[in-house]
Amino acid sequence: MNYIAGLLLLVTRCERSTFFLLRALAERLLPEYYGPNVPGLITDVRVFSAVLRSKSPRVHAHVESFRLPWALVCSKWFVCAFADVLPVETTLRLWDCLFAEGSKVLLRAAVALVLDPANQTRILECSEFGALAAVFKSLTVGEKTTQCHEFITVRNQFTPFFDTFHANLPFFTL
Repeated sequence: MNYIAGLLLLVTRCERSTFFLLRALAERLLPEYYGPNVPGLITDVRVFSAVLRSKSPRVHAHVESFRLPWALVCSKWFVCAFADVLPVETTLRLWDCLFAEGSKVLLRAAVALVLDPANQTRILECSEFGALAAVFKSLTVGEKTTQCHEFITVRNQFTPFFDTFHANLPFFTL
């Protein structure tokens, strides 16, 4: 949460505003991310994996063949709400959506990063664990993520899918 607090403080320039934004994030938007056993984070990692299995079975199977834990891929993205991995302008634009729409925004952003056709190709070309981990680390860097409005538009393409997908998950509640 320190990345989130730091960026909020830089943007708001007000400790009180930062406190209340952090409180809203921790208590309302992501209440199960920062407590004991992090059930919200675990759920979102499972949802992320299930969405990728549904939307891109080849990518999902390829990653699974390396036994790369999905939590290793996306936990940092979710816990720091992309604050430490996306460019600042893109992160702030994503946070606008997060505070307006809720936590599903983080899932949509993560899925958009992986399902970008160029990124899928890069993932599928990996032949070793280290290379695959490096590709996932680099997904958040590049022209697509520096164009924040384009990135948000791509992320929004998954809105109808998520609206129906969440309701059909058998493990959605822990």
